[in-house]
Amino acid sequence: MKNITETRHIIQKSSCLYCCLKSRCLAEGLDLNELKPFCDAIIHTRSYQRGQHIFYLGDSFRNLYIIKSGSVKIYLSTENDGAEQINEFVFPGGIAGLEAIGNGRYLSSAVALETTTVCILPYSRFSALCSKLPHLQEQFLQLVSNKIASANRLLLLINQRTARERLAAFLLDYCSRMNIFSTPYQEINLSMSRYDIANYLGLTAETVSRQFTRLDKEGILKVDKHYISILDMKRLSLIAKSTDSYPNTVTIH
Repeated sequence: MKNITETRHIIQKSSCLYCCLKSRCLAEGLDLNELKPFCDAIIHTRSYQRGQHIFYLGDSFRNLYIIKSGSVKIYLSTENDGAEQINEFVFPGGIAGLEAIGNGRYLSSAVALETTTVCILPYSRFSALCSKLPHLQEQFLQLVSNKIASANRLLLLINQRTARERLAAFLLDYCSRMNIFSTPYQEINLSMSRYDIANYLGLTAETVSRQFTRLDKEGILKVDKHYISILDMKRLSLIAKSTDSYPNTVTIH
């Protein structure tokens, strides 16, 4: 009869081996021999309900959180009135908590926008593992580099684009990060509120609502509260000033 440790390893290895996000998280490109110690480094998975915090600003840094399903909002809040500034939305395959690595404490708060499952990866274990697995370290550095590039793009978006262009770019980025383009007719949950989208893009909620209405009237989107169908991806791409190629129709739920 297998002991608890052996059973735990088999469950974790199987979970990583057959996880549909394996090609989108830190496990990307790891062979079976590398995947085993990576799975061992993960303590466990945990589910959070909508509105439940994964960590708070100022908490001691111990873990990285790999989003397995759902979505997470990363934000700062002021002490006086609790006003929020949203810095990032993290989707499946992404990691929450990266900014705490050099500080020992989380520099923001992370809250689940919907029912969300995360893989909890202690940074001490991960750091030790990187010294043994160069490919994993390369993956991590690439992820950090992409995060910096994404932050720079957001600044450019806010400072140089109109409200219409910002919303169009946000929707295209959302589709890309949720991997909708591989399954263009799949329904996806647009988990953040109009207020959250506006906060992230440096707009007001009223402006975001007006832009959604305008895009709906133009036949580019079909908007029904949180149900949004992108009817003309090419026109949306042109509005966002994107040169990428997208499918013609994508549905967001």
